[in-house]
This record gives sequence, structure tokens and C-alpha cells, in this order.
Amino acid sequence: NSVTLNNLSGEHNDVNVTFNGFSKDFGPNWQYEIRIKSDNMALDNDLYDALSTKQKEFWSAFSPGGLSAIDYTLSRQSQTEKKRNLEVELLDAEAAYANFPYPLRNLSGKLWLDHNNITVSDLVSQYNGRKIILNGKVTERSTDRPIYDLSISAKDVPLDSELAEALPAKQKNFYKQFEMAGLADAEIKIFTPEPNTGPASFVGTLHLKKTSLKAEELPIRISDVSAKAVVSPDSVIFENFTGRYDQASVSLTGRIRPADEAEKGRYCLTVRAEQMELNDALFELLPKPLQKIASGLQVKGKINLSADLNKGGADDCPDYKLKVDCLGNSVYCRFAKETQKEGLVIFVPAAYPLKDVTGRLVITTDSIKLENITAAAANDVQGTANTSNIKLNGEIALADNSFSSGRFAFSANDIWLDERLGPALPEELRDLYVKLSPTGRFDLNFEDIKMFNGDDGQRRIDFDGTAKLKTCNFKMWPAVSELDAVLETKVSYKTGAGFSDGQAKLSADSCRIGGKSITALKTDIHYDRRRQSWLTENLVAECHGGRLTGKFEFKPPTEGPSEYLLQIGFDGIDLKRFLSDARPGAQSKGDTSGTMSGSLNLKGTVGGSPSRIGRCRLTIRNMHVGKLSPLAKILYVLKPTEPKDFAFEQMLVDSYIKDDRVFFEKFDLSGKAIAFNGSGWMDLQTRDVNLSLTVRGRRLADAEPSILQSLAEGLGGGVVRMEVSGNVYDPQVKIKTLPVIKDSLKILGTKPTEPN
Repeated sequence: NSVTLNNLSGEHNDVNVTFNGFSKDFGPNWQYEIRIKSDNMALDNDLYDALSTKQKEFWSAFSPGGLSAIDYTLSRQSQTEKKRNLEVELLDAEAAYANFPYPLRNLSGKLWLDHNNITVSDLVSQYNGRKIILNGKVTERSTDRPIYDLSISAKDVPLDSELAEALPAKQKNFYKQFEMAGLADAEIKIFTPEPNTGPASFVGTLHLKKTSLKAEELPIRISDVSAKAVVSPDSVIFENFTGRYDQASVSLTGRIRPADEAEKGRYCLTVRAEQMELNDALFELLPKPLQKIASGLQVKGKINLSADLNKGGADDCPDYKLKVDCLGNSVYCRFAKETQKEGLVIFVPAAYPLKDVTGRLVITTDSIKLENITAAAANDVQGTANTSNIKLNGEIALADNSFSSGRFAFSANDIWLDERLGPALPEELRDLYVKLSPTGRFDLNFEDIKMFNGDDGQRRIDFDGTAKLKTCNFKMWPAVSELDAVLETKVSYKTGAGFSDGQAKLSADSCRIGGKSITALKTDIHYDRRRQSWLTENLVAECHGGRLTGKFEFKPPTEGPSEYLLQIGFDGIDLKRFLSDARPGAQSKGDTSGTMSGSLNLKGTVGGSPSRIGRCRLTIRNMHVGKLSPLAKILYVLKPTEPKDFAFEQMLVDSYIKDDRVFFEKFDLSGKAIAFNGSGWMDLQTRDVNLSLTVRGRRLADAEPSILQSLAEGLGGGVVRMEVSGNVYDPQVKIKTLPVIKDSLKILGTKPTEPN
């Protein structure tokens, strides 16, 4: 009633098998203990076919291959006490777990299996530089809820497609979003949650090293990655992530919730980067409204970046926020948009260069804040002591990922009016700038600039502040130069339409208009929307002891040149100082004195082929001609001998202006000894003159002579015709003396005597 096996041996192909044990008491009390051993058991299909259905399920879960040494014991002590124990020592085997089919090659180590448990001890896979070690237990495996307690230690595992294909669906989808290359170490724990109410789970600590990656949503590749990540079925938590993008250092913390292809992943991340060089790829990380702006500004240089990224994160996750610290960047600003007509670009604004840009931008889903943005103009004139600088603070409100409104404080100091600024302005201002060809410097201080979209789709800009002009010059007629002024403004401007409203107050300590010094100039200015003009009606100023009053209108161009209208009255101007100011170097040649008053009415255009038309009336009283002055040269032709010959009670000029010439309709100079009367013209550009003057006896300049009076004047001493030409400061004079009687007879109409 018993059988004993003692080293019973056999072969199956190349597999050697031995049997030991016994079997006795056949029947209800049957007992046995059979031990089957093999030192070279092949893990192949023949072995699989020999397994029971339950064993085949276990086999299929790991798909083993190769060789192993086995020690299998079956025993029964009673009807209720049955045992099966299997000890397996893997010898260059391979396997892949069905739920994580990453191939394990060159496997060595031991497994102990009984009917309810599996124990793994130092199961090692090592090849091609990688090493994976498994230890742990699986208990209650005969039930429908086995309990797992396994640990996996991995070293130098390549981040490649083989690993990607082995991952669960969510992790695989997450992994494929990154173009990863490099190595990883991992410590993974496979366990059954407590209480035992769900399937087995896992948690792993992953260490990335010598890694590079590029995310689908991030158009940049990060290299030299060193990271610690805690991985579970529903999340990837980055506790420490550092790397480099070009020469910039990059760090990341936070968590990602992977999703399969049908779902959208969620994340809550904080990203930091230092000394990051800006390029087009980085601009793609910005919100849509900023992408085009940043690209158009041609921003260059390095930045520090900090970003809170939230996509479906938990309540404790910070809202989306991007902070950008500028580190001395360069920017090319355009203050105008391209304009198009019928699909063709007809105006492309030039760029105004800025350098040394510092400060911070804070970007959220609904706003963009500018904090202490400073810059310097990149076109500073070399060799000057003053450096242009700009400062900007403010906030832009976003709606539906687009501009909604903005509010700013802006200041600028020592900005040069040069050829780079004009082409960067909006078209309607650019044309005016080019026509005026300004030079000099200016300061701006606008504490409250408001921008918002109007109902008509145009963007409106309201700004309130001051502009300070420093030694500025404007190419117009009369030319404005050496202007030092403060302009207090409150203006509304519409893009595409120009100014819609505006008030300003101008105070100028000094300037030169037409080469003449003007001081204490003050005026209030307003914009007339109906006339589309800037108007002033209370202009006052001082000029060489006298006073100027008047009004001025300037119409910016819509089509064609800009237009202006100037109406000025002046009184009490010291002629000596006025003439000395006109030609400072001429003082040593003799002084002409007197008191000047009059008026100037002028209408003209600026730019292109400038035109002007107007009228000027001038009166000088108590005039004394300097003996070395240009006017004295005319007098010297008459050979004056007495001081009174250089003294005149009044000079009256009535003229009109057309383009570049002044036409003297009436030129009367009334002196104590002699008087002049005539007409002519002067070129405003060359200062050439052409005058025809008649010298006569004493008479008030503003009294028209009668025929008899003319005759009497003629009888008093003869009539001289004087032709004056050449430059006004060095005139050429020709005279012609007519006989008194002959001239008088012609006036009376007497028939002259026929010659013999």
C-alpha cells in the first residue's frame, strides 16, 4: 500500500528531471509527498502544455522563457491538508508582466510559490547597462482579490519606445507627449490598497538623469534634466526637476494627472527659468494676444521666467500666472499698425529701438501687468551727457483672450527728436513729423493713460500729463528754434481716426521764431473736432521789450499737407535789440534804434512744397539809422551831412506774403530832412531785395501827397529815383536824379519845347 521514489530520473528533450518521495495508505487516508527537481528546466511551450488551467493563467501573466532550476513538492497528510510548493531559480531567463510588458532579460533570482502565495527574492534583470531588481510577496492569490506587496528597483533604464509601449494607457499617453531621451532610476512599490477593496496599485519614485525632453505643448527642448518624480496611476508629482534650455537653467515642481487619448490631461505646475535667451519658439508659450505683439516687437536678450500653470487643477492649485523679468533686453517698438487697402499693405510703420529694458510682466488669464518697465533709447547721440530713459507701469485687461482695456503711467526723459522716431509713429502723425523735421529733446510724464475699445471698433486712447520740450527746432515758416517749453495736455486719440478731443496749456520760457527771440510765451490750446484743427486764441509773449498777442490754428494732415493760420499783433518792440538779435555779429557795425509795432496774418502749409500767403503791416517810430547799418548804405548815396539826416519820425511798411517772397506795396520812411517812398519785394530764403524808392521832401509817412504837394516837394530840391538790389545786409544802390522843372512840367501836362 505504498510507493517510494528514490532519485527516479528522466529526460524531456534536453531537460533532466528527478523524482523523490513516497505515496502510501491509498484510500481516504492517502498520504504522499512527491518532490520533482530539475537543474535545467526549459520554460517553453511543452512546459506550458503540462500546466493546469490555473497555472496557465499565471504563466500567461508573465510569459516566461529561458531556463530555470525548479524544486516542486506536492504533499498530502489528510483530506484537508494538501500542499504544493514550488521553488524556482531563474537561470538566464526572460519574462514580461502582462500589465506592464517591459521585457526583463538575463533574469536570475528565486521565486517560491505555493497554492496561495508567491515570494520573490532578488529577482534580477541586468543587460545593456540597465539593472532591475524585484522583491516581495503576493498573498491570497487563490482568491479573487490577491494582496500585492512587491518592490522594484531599477537603475539606468533607457527612456525609449520600448518603455513607452509597456506603460498603462494613461501613463503611455502622458509619456508620448514628451520626446524623451536619457536614463532613469526608479523605486516602485506595487501594493493592494487597504482595506482590500480595489485592484492592485503602484507608486514609484522616478529619478531622471542625463535626460532631454520636448513637450508637445512646449516648442522647446530641455536638456541635462535631473528630476525626481513620484508616479502613481492617477498622477505624476515633480518634487525636483532641473534642466537647461540652451544656456538657461530651468526648474519645475507640481503635479500632472495623466489621461488617456479620449480625455484631457490636467496639471498644476510651477516652472522657473533663469537667463533664458528669447526666441520665436518661446513666444509660442505666451497667451495668444501677446504672441503677435512680442514677435512684432522683435524682443531680444535674456529673461527670468516664473510660471504657475493650471489646467483643471485642484482648488489648492494657484491660478495661471506668468512672470517675466527683463534683463536688459532690446525692443523695436511700433506705435502704429499696418494699414491695408484692398488686401495690399500700404503703410508699414518703422521700428523705434529701445535697449537696456528691465522690469517685470505679470500675465494671467484676464490681465497683463507691467511693473517698473524701464528702457533707454537705443539711438542716443554719442558723446552727449544725457541718456534717454523710459519708464512704464500699468495693466491690460483681457476678455476672451483679447485686449479689452488698459491703464498706464508712462514717463520718458531726454528722448531725441531724430529720424528714427518719426517713421515709427502712426501714419497721420508720421507725415507731420517728417514735414516738421524736428530736432532736440523732450520729456514726457503721463500718469494716467487709458486705452479701451470703442463701439465703432476703433481703439481709444485718453492721456493726461505733461511734455517738456528742450531746445527743439521745427522746420516750418517762420522757423521755430531753440524752443524750451512745457505742454500740459489732456487728449483723446482714436486709432485709425486721429485726435477726437484735446486741451493743452503751453508755457515757453524762450524760443526763436523766424530767428527772433521770444520769451514768456503762454497760450491755451484746444482741439476743434468739427474743424479737425488745434486752435489757440489767447497767445501772449514778450519780444525785446514789447508784447505779442494773437492766435494760431494748426490742421494736421488728412490728405495733402498740413495747414496753419497765424494772426499776430505786436507793439513796443525795441528795434535796436530786435535787429541785434537777428544778426548778433552785426552789433559792431552800428546800431539802428526805434520802437516797432504791427501785425502779421499768415496762412500756409507744411511739408512737400510748402506754400504761404498773408499780409504784414509794420510801423517803426522814432527811428534812428545806425551809421554802419545796411540802411545807412542807402542814405550815404545821398551824402548826408547832419545827424538829423539819420533820424526818422516814422517808417511804414504795408506788404503781402506769397510763398517765398514779401511784396512791399507801400514803403514810406519819413525823416526830419528827407523821406522815402516806394515798393518792391524781398526773397525770404535768400534775403535778396528789389526796391524802387523815390526820395522826396519831409512829409509824414502815412499821409498821401497831392499832385501840387508832389510838385512842391520837387521844387524844394529835386527828385531822386533809387533802385536797391542784392542782399538786404549788403545792398547795391543805383540812383537817377531828374531835373526839377522837367519833372514838374510832366506832372502839369505842359508840352515840352521841340529841340532845334
